[in-house]
Amino acid sequence: MINLKFLTVNQITSYFIDEIQQYHKPDQQPSFLTVEYYNGVYYLIGGFKRFNQLIRTNYHHPVPCFLHPRPSVSNINRMLKILDQGIHKEKTNWRFKYYYIHTLTKTYGIDIDVIATHVHVNKAYILNYMIYQEIPDYYKERAIKSNSSRLINSIYLHPEIPKAEKLHYYELAVNKRLSYLQFTLISGYYNSLLHGLYVHPTTIYRLRFS
Repeated sequence: MINLKFLTVNQITSYFIDEIQQYHKPDQQPSFLTVEYYNGVYYLIGGFKRFNQLIRTNYHHPVPCFLHPRPSVSNINRMLKILDQGIHKEKTNWRFKYYYIHTLTKTYGIDIDVIATHVHVNKAYILNYMIYQEIPDYYKERAIKSNSSRLINSIYLHPEIPKAEKLHYYELAVNKRLSYLQFTLISGYYNSLLHGLYVHPTTIYRLRFS
């Protein structure tokens, strides 16, 4: 049985709060919040966009919240539940999914296959969000949308490409104008500039990016 609680946003803990303001049509977000209570804390597990909106507008009045009857007993299980909700039941953005996938894999060391099983998606879906934090958000978002995350990561990890030039290759990759074969040739070119000799690019690629 789900009970109703009236809570202020300050009484609710959310792992992720989207700091970037975006306009959402009213029918794209539930008007209520869903929380679960565990160990003295109310955790947000549904109504994410509405919660962000309330935070941004400094809404201090109590809001109706559905209290979930079966709370998770660990951060990991709760985050998996939240991620599943954000993928299948609410229209959350890429930052939301990236945060939870990155936290589960990097902070808690959860295997990608385990995450995929729990949130009912294939492994490729999770891998597409596995982008290094240091890569600018502008390219993270576009890489996820274009399914070019692996290539973007390879560009980022290349030791000889100057940081400023990597931005040009990011742009090509997210626009589907840079293939892995082309990047293999680029690897050989930068290696020859650094070491003064040409090594077959396929060999370089296998050593550094496989």
